[in-house]
Amino acid sequence: MSRPPRLDQPPGETILSADRVDLPAIFVGGRPCVELKVNGQGPYRFILDTGAQATSITPQVAREAGVLIARRYVARIGGAGGHSKRAYLGAVKRIESPRFSLGEIGVTILSDENVVQMSAYGEINGGILGLSALRDVLLEIDFPRQTVSVLRPGSTSPASETGLPYTGSTPHVSIATPSTRHATTEILIDTGSSSGFLLADIASYPVRVGLTKADEYTFGIAGYWRPLFGQLAGDIRLGPATWRDPEIRSADENTLGSAALAPWKLVIDQKRKLLWLLDEIMISTTRWTGPLEPDGRPSVYGFVGVPDGEAMLIKEVDPGSRAERAGLRPGDRYRWASTNTSRPEQLERRAPAEVRLLVARGKEKFEVTMSLLDSRPATAKPETTGPNVKFAEEQN
Repeated sequence: MSRPPRLDQPPGETILSADRVDLPAIFVGGRPCVELKVNGQGPYRFILDTGAQATSITPQVAREAGVLIARRYVARIGGAGGHSKRAYLGAVKRIESPRFSLGEIGVTILSDENVVQMSAYGEINGGILGLSALRDVLLEIDFPRQTVSVLRPGSTSPASETGLPYTGSTPHVSIATPSTRHATTEILIDTGSSSGFLLADIASYPVRVGLTKADEYTFGIAGYWRPLFGQLAGDIRLGPATWRDPEIRSADENTLGSAALAPWKLVIDQKRKLLWLLDEIMISTTRWTGPLEPDGRPSVYGFVGVPDGEAMLIKEVDPGSRAERAGLRPGDRYRWASTNTSRPEQLERRAPAEVRLLVARGKEKFEVTMSLLDSRPATAKPETTGPNVKFAEEQN
């Protein structure tokens, strides 16, 4: 084969036996997965990844299905963790499920390392079904009902005027955030990610829980990384949808993953570059996975900080919170006290979940210590009259 197959091209043939076809689907860790046969073999389980343009298959599928392998080329692997790497490319004659068939599709053969990494998703033995394979149909992912359907364009689809326009070969949409620097920014709709909101430049967003490193690793096709996390102080809005004070995590690219999409039905029309989030209730509070109060509410320090030069500026302090009990006030500037660095995005979260702040209030300098393991509810009244602070030496 002299030329590699085009990974960004739609299938040579798309066949639906009805205007609407429900695909055999299962949701693994919140991610939609579909069961498909490859060249008559299988079925195999594929992650349905709107954050990936190309379709990828495992070496085992390539062997069992007799996929024709091209020479090794430098390929751009799509998705939030997308990157360029040398990969084997192949051409699949047919990918199908009952009443739905795709013919002549270019694919990437995943490396053995990718297959091992993908095992974190669960029993995914087929690979990743990218968005370009579904370019000739409307894609519907109903997260509450955990169903996946493909629809013939023009048969039954939401009204165009209610759709949200997106850009790119994978859907990038405009969202509104409480960040001064990123009040309006683009984000990738990525069903292949199990996270809620992954944000680049995460330190520029106001947070109610200080940015710390997550206790677990997050998986992407580029490998594993240990993200920063916090609770956003404010809303993220996308069209009619609103997420209130969601959990946020760091990434190289802004990504809206399956955990944030869980309350809605997602419909994507690639021909018109429109998508819809459909549900009767258009406001969601993302489930917090950090420390919890005894009554089950998110355990937070109770103040909102925003970047202010090399320090952070406190904009709000919640009444009765740990921050108020510690003596913090709006207008205070602080840095994170750490043995390694004063930068908040590099602060390690340890047991007990405790933070130390170096606070400046006018000419006054002092140190504040707070713990998320403090069993008193965040709404408790202060037990002492003075601020619980320790004055520190002037910092150089």
